[in-house]
Amino acid sequence: MKYAIPLVIFILFSCQPGPLQEKPSDEWLQKYTTQSSRTDPGEFVALYDGLPRSLDSLCRLVKCQLIHPMEARQMNLPPDKPSQDGEILDVADMLAELMALDSTGLTCQRKISGRLVVACYHHAMLLASILRYQGIPVRLRAGFSRYYEKQAKVRFGHIICEAWDERSGRWTGVDPDREIVGMASRDFDFACQAWHHVTRNNMDPGIYTSSVSDGIKGIVNLMTLDAAFLVKDEKLYWDLPEIVLREMKDLKDLSADEMKVLNDLADCCIAPDSRMEDISDIYTITEDFRPSGTDYESYMEIVMDRK
Repeated sequence: MKYAIPLVIFILFSCQPGPLQEKPSDEWLQKYTTQSSRTDPGEFVALYDGLPRSLDSLCRLVKCQLIHPMEARQMNLPPDKPSQDGEILDVADMLAELMALDSTGLTCQRKISGRLVVACYHHAMLLASILRYQGIPVRLRAGFSRYYEKQAKVRFGHIICEAWDERSGRWTGVDPDREIVGMASRDFDFACQAWHHVTRNNMDPGIYTSSVSDGIKGIVNLMTLDAAFLVKDEKLYWDLPEIVLREMKDLKDLSADEMKVLNDLADCCIAPDSRMEDISDIYTITEDFRPSGTDYESYMEIVMDRK
């Protein structure tokens, strides 16, 4: 792994566990309120005028524009729309395609045939875009949903939003894909929590599954993705980090230095708002954590190879 050891050592000692809920700095709240290149609606910004402001209503609105590929299969939609993820790179693309299908606008009356078939990442991006337009700080988070754990015996890789509630001084977990507001710990493990469960509590890593891999590799992938989201590098989820492109079946495949940095990153992400600069430093200097340039076709080859 390629990173500056002296700076990493400094960071390792600076990221001790802290409170899970701490108000972000004004600087970071402003960053989370500002559109990124991924969430900027561009020429379609007028579509956001007059939209509801409650999280529940916005989740319903987002869900009326988008269909998850798993739902599309359950609904027996035509095979020409298995997933449009690789064709739609940002919110402006989403809105352009939605308007091409039905120019009515963002409406709960949109027909099934006028919706996009895209995964949780796109659901979260669209919600984040609308909330930022409304002046609400919001960030994407990566981890594992626990909605179907009892039935499936696994926790699934998933992307959600956290919206800042100024009145309560807390982040509210929001899953626009499943239309859940105020997510409880029983609903979702952040990627850093999954890492701690496996490395500290001896939980079977096989309980965690994702499109890239089950177990350790899937956890490492989503932990680096979560770090990217926290520092507002809202990269495409299929642009995998270098560390995930190599052979990794269990913890023994990671070096001592890699384990140390991953442990520290997990500690920082448990209480991110008191450790944002440390997360940024780790993500920036650890080259193997940053995007490799993987395109969607290459990503799908990886996904299909594991089946």
